[in-house]
Amino acid sequence: MDLTKVTQQIASQQDDLLELVKQLVAFETPAPPARNTREAQNFVADSPAGKDGYRTIPQLAEERIRRSAEKLKDDGFTMFDDGFKVFELAPSNIKSWNGISADEQGVLDFSSNNLVEGRVDADLLYEILLKKGLSLNLNVDVIHEDGVTIFDVADGMLFIIAGTNITREAAEIVAKKRNEYGSEGLIITSNVVLLDEGFVTTEEKLNAMSILENSGYYNSEIESI
Repeated sequence: MDLTKVTQQIASQQDDLLELVKQLVAFETPAPPARNTREAQNFVADSPAGKDGYRTIPQLAEERIRRSAEKLKDDGFTMFDDGFKVFELAPSNIKSWNGISADEQGVLDFSSNNLVEGRVDADLLYEILLKKGLSLNLNVDVIHEDGVTIFDVADGMLFIIAGTNITREAAEIVAKKRNEYGSEGLIITSNVVLLDEGFVTTEEKLNAMSILENSGYYNSEIESI
């Protein structure tokens, strides 16, 4: 490993971060130069934005996005989506993954009662996308069926079945969607992730697995957490 190149990359990234901070906090006045991250953070606290209660770079970024959207609307631009996602670093939603490096986690394994209490289905969705190296901006269609949430990611590339009342009917929905995408030539590869503890009975889980396999999924394409 070339430590000189690594150091240069880190320095370059830090310069980019400092420039971003200066732009974010400059709501009304230009920001003075900052030589390191600590100076940038101190500047945030002492800036007009800091005095208005903003303390972190994400808070500033969110406010700039909101203000930019409002400015566009004021200028007469209405045909745009002003929504955005905000993510916060947190321990894994999956108990067996907490404290384990990404390399050690490997594939998703069968395990009951493995979801951290208090987490919601969307938390699980985005962690799985991250674990699989997929973009957080992929299109996601959501299907709700009596206590079951099915996330259809990127037109069937990935299905995630979550909820507290999962039955074989969820697998039938996924199988139908997969066949529809396949007939349109949209699917090259498809995987399914199941929330194991969400099934009402073990029998329903086994039947769901069988339905998915009969619809064309290989066992290796069906994962459970």
